[in-house]
Amino acid sequence: MAIQRVMMTDSRKEDVFYEEAIKTLRTNMQFSGVETKSIVITSCYPNEGKSDVTFQLAVEIGKMGKKVLIIDADIRKSNYVKRFQVEQKVDGLSQYLSGQVNKEKILYSTNYSNVDFIFAGPYAPNPSELLEQELFSKLIEETRKGYDYVLIDTPPMLSMSDASIVAKQCDGAILVIQNEAVSRKDALRAKDQLKKSGCKLLGAVLNKVDMKKEKYFSETDFQKKALESLSDDEILQGFKDADARIVREYYYGYCRVAYCIYDKRYDLQHKPGMDFFSLAHEYYLYLCEHDFKPLEDRKPSMSLKTWMVNGFRFLLLDKLKEVVKEHRFESFEARQENRKMKFDVSDNQFEHELYQTIEEIGNLYYGRDSKNSIILKMLYIEGFRGKDVAAQLGISHSAVTQRCQKMMHDVVIPYFKRYFDASEYGSYLSFAEEDTCIESAPKMSMPRMMSECMRCEEATDNVNNIFNNKKNMEDMKKGRITPSWIDSLKENEIFVFGSNLAGMHGGGAARIARLHFGAVMGKGVGLQGQSYAIPTMQGGVETIRPYVDRFIAYAKRHPEKHFLVTPIGCGIAGFEAEDIAPLFEKAKEMKNISLPESFWEVIE
Repeated sequence: MAIQRVMMTDSRKEDVFYEEAIKTLRTNMQFSGVETKSIVITSCYPNEGKSDVTFQLAVEIGKMGKKVLIIDADIRKSNYVKRFQVEQKVDGLSQYLSGQVNKEKILYSTNYSNVDFIFAGPYAPNPSELLEQELFSKLIEETRKGYDYVLIDTPPMLSMSDASIVAKQCDGAILVIQNEAVSRKDALRAKDQLKKSGCKLLGAVLNKVDMKKEKYFSETDFQKKALESLSDDEILQGFKDADARIVREYYYGYCRVAYCIYDKRYDLQHKPGMDFFSLAHEYYLYLCEHDFKPLEDRKPSMSLKTWMVNGFRFLLLDKLKEVVKEHRFESFEARQENRKMKFDVSDNQFEHELYQTIEEIGNLYYGRDSKNSIILKMLYIEGFRGKDVAAQLGISHSAVTQRCQKMMHDVVIPYFKRYFDASEYGSYLSFAEEDTCIESAPKMSMPRMMSECMRCEEATDNVNNIFNNKKNMEDMKKGRITPSWIDSLKENEIFVFGSNLAGMHGGGAARIARLHFGAVMGKGVGLQGQSYAIPTMQGGVETIRPYVDRFIAYAKRHPEKHFLVTPIGCGIAGFEAEDIAPLFEKAKEMKNISLPESFWEVIE
């Protein structure tokens, strides 16, 4: 028996962002499993857009050739007939459940491919009782057999019990949440109610997002607002929303304070895996995994900054225990031995000569065991800072400063005057009279001085090439600058974004990739739909390099694709273009890789 047909008109304006988001929702829903066929779609409160999401999702499923049925179970206040301009009289669910009509009378085909509909019908005074009937359970079970998907639109979760009743009889649920309209507390309440019903929550949809505010590297309202005016609650909300500017300015700012405090105490930067970015990234991912609850639970009397510094300390101490257990920190003496071994196989003659000179000065004037000799080697060979020298030798920073100044004036400069041309080295080896801190001392780097001379000698030869090199670079860049805003891709284009290894694509370009270009939650590396993830949240720049190399190799194997690289690592990860751009040096001559303007400025 042929079912009845009804005409439905969607008057919604075309919105590329919305359509891409629905396609992403459709794709993610498919990954929930073949047995997940009956799906309840609800919201916390009325007017959050659940009905529109339900309909658009059904249309996208239908375009794939899958048969889908929409059941409007909101028999208290349905708006489908009016919203989609249905002019003919239709029977609906309330009439079927009350025994007024049979199933064939309420099933309608639509003018949308593979999409059928069961309308809500007239308002019923006892909707909860009707939905609890066995008749409704049988309807869901029967339609599951005839359709690939059954989407059931219910009343809001927190307003009445209808959604919970329906959810008990379904395979999964999708929760629609209106952006900036629903509190986190209420969203969690709705989630808990679905969980209590025994229905699996497939995911949540953040609806009615103003995409003009979501550009991954454009100006936001936050940039117009003075940073100083943000309260702790606003800053914390910025962390939760993965607002790249707030994360960069405040999160890394607070972590930097903590790192400086404990670096002085534990000498962190000289311990493996204890660099700033490794610790800051690990702490951020820990907070993400726990929905930033560790920061929400701070004492009312304590500022967010102080609380974060304390939290960072606990992470730091745990990591420190691991490092001390697995890696014994290399002593100064051990580093000296390693350096000697290095020189045995190194062809860096200048550096070798510098080392020998410093060693000679120390032995000649102070003896092998003198602290003064060690200070010279640590400062001018190893490149330690004054405070680091003081910590390792067990003397004050000021004592190191005084000793160094005295050695420079009384020993080092006279030595060079005696054995070398003073005019060549004097300017490099003297302190200004006003210097009071060892950190301001110039370093005696012979290799650097020699390289400067070599560059001067080569300058004449290079002059003739400057114009040609510039022209070549302009030709190379032509058509290969990543747009500052990407809202659609050609079939052969791939959106390249920075991610984390856990694949939590919550903010910045990663969020754009997830919403529009097929990035998958839980996958932090490689190709995903029309996007490619490069992890940037696992440590310093060198931890990113292998993944960039892997990406470049992949792009080389796929010349038919064009890769649009966004400023990876320069958002939430906290790096600057100067840090990341050199990693893409090999990509300069690859015609199928576009780079951000900021990267070109560094590597050209």
